[in-house]
Amino acid sequence: GSQTIYSWDSAIYWRSTYTLAETFRDQGFLAALRQIYDSIFTTDYNDTIGVLCVPFALLFGPSRRVYLMSIGNFCLFPLLALMWAYVRTRRKPGLWLGVAAMLALPSLFYTSVTGFVDIAGAGVCTFALILCLREGGKGRFSRFLLIGVLCALAVVLRRWYAFFALAFLLALVLEGVAFRRSPTGI
Repeated sequence: GSQTIYSWDSAIYWRSTYTLAETFRDQGFLAALRQIYDSIFTTDYNDTIGVLCVPFALLFGPSRRVYLMSIGNFCLFPLLALMWAYVRTRRKPGLWLGVAAMLALPSLFYTSVTGFVDIAGAGVCTFALILCLREGGKGRFSRFLLIGVLCALAVVLRRWYAFFALAFLLALVLEGVAFRRSPTGI
């Protein structure tokens, strides 16, 4: 019943999510995993993010509203919770700082309500940034290892996050060289 024309990413991901859900329902779990694996290497619009939306698609059907609700629940809300948690770790943050941090990024809300799944990659990248901003000490090497895994995951989610991953990892290396810091914390 929608009267809007959806184009490019939002329409492609909407359809691929329901194709993945149909594969899961009709052919089983292994066929769905094979479809996800194949899509990572063969298409620009892979099905990795659609995995999060499949339960909603199977339970509530193929409507656009259900698709948008699944993106909000599995991509936008975790990102907002992550931002809120990080802001709350700052000294005397107060309520206003957390709210201001979330409202300062209206593109997050726009991206999710229009159906773009890039919000999931933004959550992964934000988590990597928060890990990087944590203070040094024990577990520094494992934190950097997790940052590398998160950067790789971002690239798997959407190929254009490779620009973020490369820039982020280069910045970490340059910071280490400039300030003579070792990732191991030794």
